[in-house]
Amino acid sequence: MDSSLMRGSSLAATYPRLNPRVRSAPARNAAPDGDRRAAAFREHAPVYVRHPDKESLWRKGRLLVCDRPTGRCRCLVESAVGEHRGGMTEEVIVSGDAVFARDINQPDADVDNLMSGIAADNDAAIVNLLRARYEHDGDKRIYTGCGADMILSINPWEALNPGSLTRADLGTGERAAAAAPPAVAAAAAWHAERRDAPHVWTLASAAIQGLRRCGGRRAHTICACGVSGSGKSNASELALSYFAGALEWDGNGADALVCTRDVLESFGCAGTRRNPRSSRFTRMVEVLLHLLPGGETRVLGAQIDAFMLERSRVHRVHPEPETNFLVFEQLRAASSESPFGCLLPAAAIEDARRSEEFETLVAGLEKLGMPAETLQSVFRVVAGVQELSQLSFGASSADEGTALSFDSSRVADLLGCPNSTLHELLGSRRIGSVNDSATVVVNFNAKQARRSCNELAKSLYARLFAWLGRFMNGSMSPSG
Repeated sequence: MDSSLMRGSSLAATYPRLNPRVRSAPARNAAPDGDRRAAAFREHAPVYVRHPDKESLWRKGRLLVCDRPTGRCRCLVESAVGEHRGGMTEEVIVSGDAVFARDINQPDADVDNLMSGIAADNDAAIVNLLRARYEHDGDKRIYTGCGADMILSINPWEALNPGSLTRADLGTGERAAAAAPPAVAAAAAWHAERRDAPHVWTLASAAIQGLRRCGGRRAHTICACGVSGSGKSNASELALSYFAGALEWDGNGADALVCTRDVLESFGCAGTRRNPRSSRFTRMVEVLLHLLPGGETRVLGAQIDAFMLERSRVHRVHPEPETNFLVFEQLRAASSESPFGCLLPAAAIEDARRSEEFETLVAGLEKLGMPAETLQSVFRVVAGVQELSQLSFGASSADEGTALSFDSSRVADLLGCPNSTLHELLGSRRIGSVNDSATVVVNFNAKQARRSCNELAKSLYARLFAWLGRFMNGSMSPSG
């Protein structure tokens, strides 16, 4: 979950399914419950039918027969998506809870708010409207209003022009154009035009207006919620791009806010089955505003609180398409001419995209004011964590008192600590009092040493991630 401390609202809704055994709640502006149910079960009544093999796929159809004792319905539905759209050509038998009433007079794709008279008493009708808005004349309308202070957003899985929400010439690839300079400029134009179409920027603008109405006495929050891959991070970054582009800042906080995106994405995102750039942490961004007379608003600074990092990912074996945090792949893809190119062995296959992302990451850290020697230390820790997770230990000896044989010199060099100290830390533990003469050293077996190594790798990476958060906050903190 991503949230920005500005404005918030919550929605608790239940969409009743049309089951002959369960009383269905009436839709907004709909006929009384009894009449609606009777019409819904009338022969050839328009319905939505959930595909029996794919629960997420809804089709338009007409009800043929409903067997009330068993709750089974026989329906005629549209053929597969893309074939004979609009023609009822396939007959299916489903349970009653897989059938929803369909309003044939449902508003078209020009309806930009679900509360604008739409009789949407079930999720199938809402999904149908969202699809219609997205496909209408290639407009790619990914935002739909849901009342005054909420929008529903779908992930198009492609780069869109953030202002007009049409297909954009912003390049291809998985990296969305949320906080890139085009988004910041587009947000400034959106603010100047005072547009009110459903958009993250409309929510951000409404949050600022709400803050002004209460005289700044109550904080407002924008909260992005959804499943993995639904676009929460992108929506959060778009909201931040509005504050960076539409408002005046003290100092260079706006540029710093934009740069934090690349840092958090590299160090906190990883590939999963649902999302190749999934955020494996939670963040809250607090923006401090100064309300000036005459309607002007000035940003004094911002703070990012990143927490709940999935630190166990640094040492696990990841089957495709799962990956480690992106920074490890990016560091491996660093150019040999880069001062960081020798920290980790180069990837077997050259990855130009990861190499470009690494250059963007380094440039962002430099813009945040990180000195060259600190940059070197940061990436040496990253390389050290990677080498720790791949450190191999010899098989345990039959004699339990025999120390393990392993080479930790490379890790010690990267982390800048004595090899003897690291070797002892990973391969043994001390039992006893503080007095050295009363201390007993117990050697680890291979399994225990592996566990000790993993814990050290997790702790180092989590501390590095927390330190980066404090460093970024220092670049965006109020000047006075």
